Amino acid sequence: MNKKFFFILTTLSLLHSLISCNSESKSENKLNHSESLCNIFNRNVDATKMFDLCKKLAEQGDTDSQYSLGRMYDKGQGVAKDKAQAFQWFQKAAEQGHALGQSALGMMYKLGAGVDKDLTQAIYWTQKAAEQGHALGQVSLGAMYEFGTGVDKDLTQAFLWYQKAAEQGDYFGQFNLGRMYSFGKGVDKDLTQAFLWYQKAAAQGYVDGQAVLGSMYQVGKGVEQDLTQAFLWYQNAAEQGNYSAQGMLGYMYRFGSGVEKDLIQAFQWTQKAAEQGSAYAQFELGQMYEMGEYSGKNLTQAFHWYQKAAEEGSARGQAALGRMYEVGKGVDKDLIQAFQWTQKAAEQGHVLAQAALGRMYNLGEGVEKNSILSVQWSEKVVEQTNASSQLALGRMYELGKGVEKDSIQAFQWTQKSAEQGHVGGQTALGRMYELGKGVEKDLTQAFQWYQKAALQGYVSGQSALGRMYELGKGVELDLTQAFQWFQKAALQGHASSQLALGRMYEWGNGVEKDLTQAFHWYQKAAVRGSVRGQAALGGMYLVGKGVEQDLPQAFQWFQKAAEQGHVLAQAVLGGMYEVGKGVDKDLIQAFQWTQKAAEQGHVLAQAALGRMYEFGQGVDKDLTQAFQWTQKAAEQGDAFRQFSLGRMYFNGLGVIEDKNQAFHWTEKAAKQGVVNAQSFLSNLYFVGVGTKKNHEKGMYWLVKYNQNRSKKDNDKIVVWDEVYWGDVFKSYKGWLNYINNFH
Repeated sequence: MNKKFFFILTTLSLLHSLISCNSESKSENKLNHSESLCNIFNRNVDATKMFDLCKKLAEQGDTDSQYSLGRMYDKGQGVAKDKAQAFQWFQKAAEQGHALGQSALGMMYKLGAGVDKDLTQAIYWTQKAAEQGHALGQVSLGAMYEFGTGVDKDLTQAFLWYQKAAEQGDYFGQFNLGRMYSFGKGVDKDLTQAFLWYQKAAAQGYVDGQAVLGSMYQVGKGVEQDLTQAFLWYQNAAEQGNYSAQGMLGYMYRFGSGVEKDLIQAFQWTQKAAEQGSAYAQFELGQMYEMGEYSGKNLTQAFHWYQKAAEEGSARGQAALGRMYEVGKGVDKDLIQAFQWTQKAAEQGHVLAQAALGRMYNLGEGVEKNSILSVQWSEKVVEQTNASSQLALGRMYELGKGVEKDSIQAFQWTQKSAEQGHVGGQTALGRMYELGKGVEKDLTQAFQWYQKAALQGYVSGQSALGRMYELGKGVELDLTQAFQWFQKAALQGHASSQLALGRMYEWGNGVEKDLTQAFHWYQKAAVRGSVRGQAALGGMYLVGKGVEQDLPQAFQWFQKAAEQGHVLAQAVLGGMYEVGKGVDKDLIQAFQWTQKAAEQGHVLAQAALGRMYEFGQGVDKDLTQAFQWTQKAAEQGDAFRQFSLGRMYFNGLGVIEDKNQAFHWTEKAAKQGVVNAQSFLSNLYFVGVGTKKNHEKGMYWLVKYNQNRSKKDNDKIVVWDEVYWGDVFKSYKGWLNYINNFH
């Protein structure tokens, strides 16, 4: 937001005072003015009669009516618009000390409406209103001091007048006061104070305040970073038509930041902002069309939106447009146009455009060859490209944002950043070495770059270093060191490290086992939005580890994780609904959550879903579906589902009867120790069903069955012949290990 915008904003705020009867009444009440008769009756009388009444009272000297009459002339309410008459009646009210009249008169002088423009008179009357405590007058006076309009520029005075309005609860004043604190204008920079005043304005429904509050939550300026809160405030502002907020809401949906990733929502909000003229959103929309993120690639639309962004002055849009012309994407190839748009972006400091311009001069593409200018533009790239810019460039090449994807270029730019000591660059370089992206995989190098960043206190580097020590990647496995580095990052609020610390305390890895501490760190991770932390916390409440067992709390945390797509949480949530643990029993909900987990490949959920279809639990009975889901679980190695699948083949349930397949799957289950499968397999051998008769093998499996049948757990599970959800709860340790796997 530039200065011009804020000047316009304060101007509009005063014009708003000329329109809103409610705000007039509030201001008059604050100043102990009695409300005029015309203001009392104007709600129930037509405009012409109201005008006649106000004029009569105004001519009798009633100041409220004089002001109201001026407003009616100004807006053409009950009478033809007449700025000169509006000025005269505002003047009459102002000269009798009417604050709203003084504020309006100042505005007329400022705009030259109904009178010659006179900034000296504008400041005089605006100050009169402000000194009477009129909030909008105070905001306007603050703006005049801030921008030197009719008075010498004085940021301290601007701050003081904004403060007076803000302390009266005026949201324009609160917003502008937040801005002054944010940029250190007329007061020491204080982002915490900025946040508090923006928050006050936002809470009153002021849309720009809501948008700025969203940005502060998003990046953690003046408040702890909270992407969920950022999303909510952007959403509030976006729904009121603020295109900046609409653009950022699109971004958050696009990348799953503070909300579940949703490309349809991302496209729709980005489009809304773009259609309102947001250059940022126009570029983003072009990129979505170019990359086919919504409904397939559309290079013509990509070109269209890049062009709009470029024409709005967006350097990114200009660079993208130049690239489209250069390679003929969405438009006929035109090297002259490519050069011209690339040049515009380069002159704004766009590093990629500067590099491209240097190349164009060198090769004579769209412009006459010029080796001197080629060198000059190439040197600008080097001069401009500090460590942060180099890292950003590397990221752009890695993701293919605004440039063709190039992992080697991504590595090279990231390396430059890292070698200059940029901790973010060092961590990113470590990741590239670890994963072999743009460079040959080298875990030793990965460890070393993570270590450089970690030793400088960079939280992501500390977390990555802890993981390398924990897994013995690029360094000898050392759980004590792993714990120490995770702890450093966790204390800085790093959610993944808090999760890791909880895991280490739970299992006593690198530190003495302490379930209370485990619960504590899982809780911290969960509260910060870590999905795995939420699932882990649900597990602790579920079985009473480090905290008293609390099934409703377990349900709530599993639900949070499940709603964000966590497969194991979805599976357990389905189980809790099915057996009524921590929530009222609800077979329909049980089916729906189990289905979500099953579709993500969770074997227990697939098994349960098969059973639900088989017996019509929460869904209409469907043996074909039952067979298909049982088969999926069996193929993943679930022993009990293998036996169930054998039974279904044997009896022709949901599938054509096939004794050979029945034998095949029963044998698999028997070999994994399913007791009833062993008994059934012995019978198949004895009678020669699905296999040749074999008395010896029949006896072998009968003996196995008799040896194992007394084992309590197996008996209980086999009798059910289904996924027994009690076992999901009892075997929590196993699946908790899985969800806590740091990778």
